[in-house]
Amino acid sequence: MQRPTLENVTVRTVRDATHIFYAVARNLLPIITRRLDADERRAIKAGNVYVWEDRGGNSESSGLGMERWTDGMSWGPSRVRDVRPGFLVASLGILINREQEFLYYTQKERDPSASGANSSSHAFGGPRSSRRPEHLMKQTYSVHVFLPQDRAQGVMRKWHLTAYFSQETVDSLTPVSALPGIGDVTVPEGWFRSARSSKTRRGGEPFGP
Repeated sequence: MQRPTLENVTVRTVRDATHIFYAVARNLLPIITRRLDADERRAIKAGNVYVWEDRGGNSESSGLGMERWTDGMSWGPSRVRDVRPGFLVASLGILINREQEFLYYTQKERDPSASGANSSSHAFGGPRSSRRPEHLMKQTYSVHVFLPQDRAQGVMRKWHLTAYFSQETVDSLTPVSALPGIGDVTVPEGWFRSARSSKTRRGGEPFGP
């Protein structure tokens, strides 16, 4: 069974996300190598963070890469594309300090008695569930990755971060900065660049020095 890249963690800033990517690049944290199966989707909870590689030209040689992220839940459209510090997520009534590079999705209400692997009853708690109901938020961020070992081959990867949190957990999850060896290290320049900002950059190489 695949484990999340991190558990019980909150990603508050782009810096946090970059430190997670760097830990994955150093093999300190696992990268998700395939789509989640039914059991792994049911295990998703607030505080889970997943890093996965976009399927690209290097996927066949690396054995990594997925076309898209699937979690078996139903989500509304991305409503917070330009989050400023202190933005209030009205649908949850929670105050979060996030940066505008992230995209957010609110879990849709669904019938907790619904059956099947794609049911979100694990999140809301069916009649026989002992888990506390959670109304999840999904947070995503993408970067282009240029690892030193890839540079000779001219390979550029694309990694995605998918994180989950809820109103009940937003203040209690562990910040990335508190993770020894992950949040307290210096990330080399030129390894990661936001996929959103790269789209608007014209001319030159996609990465800095």
